[in-house]
Amino acid sequence: MSGTVLEFPILESNAEPEFHNMPARTNRRLHISAEEGRRRLLAGTLPPWSVILGNLRFADLDKPIFPANVHVCGSLTLLNCLGMTKLGNGLEIDGEADFTGTPLTKLPRLLRVGGTLCLIGTAVKGVPRDLIVREGVIVDEFASASLRALAGKRPVKWIEPEINF
Repeated sequence: MSGTVLEFPILESNAEPEFHNMPARTNRRLHISAEEGRRRLLAGTLPPWSVILGNLRFADLDKPIFPANVHVCGSLTLLNCLGMTKLGNGLEIDGEADFTGTPLTKLPRLLRVGGTLCLIGTAVKGVPRDLIVREGVIVDEFASASLRALAGKRPVKWIEPEINF
């Protein structure tokens, strides 16, 4: 496990804006690589409040166990993970979240997605009120009416593109 667990100090004023909004407990979080995060999620040994640095991809027979309040500094892909039906509350994903073909029955509370949320082929019927998705939601024709309505809306924090001449 050498070289995979990182501890970062509290960031000062020159840091990126995202880090300024993190709670004070951030400094006590376990920061690990995507490879180590994948291994620990599959083993069910990742502690709550962990930060995973990089993209995670799970497929087919993988059954990762997501504890509460995990932060993925990258994208999360759960492709046809047939044994997976739930995620831990407070999941934060900086990039895309693709749950295609994974039989999730509901999304966790306090789910934050920095990119697009793809729910094609899932069993999700509705979303929690505290869901935040920056880029939008993608669903298929078999999705519930409420999910199709959600997919048709612009994201809450939509910014019109700037046109420069």
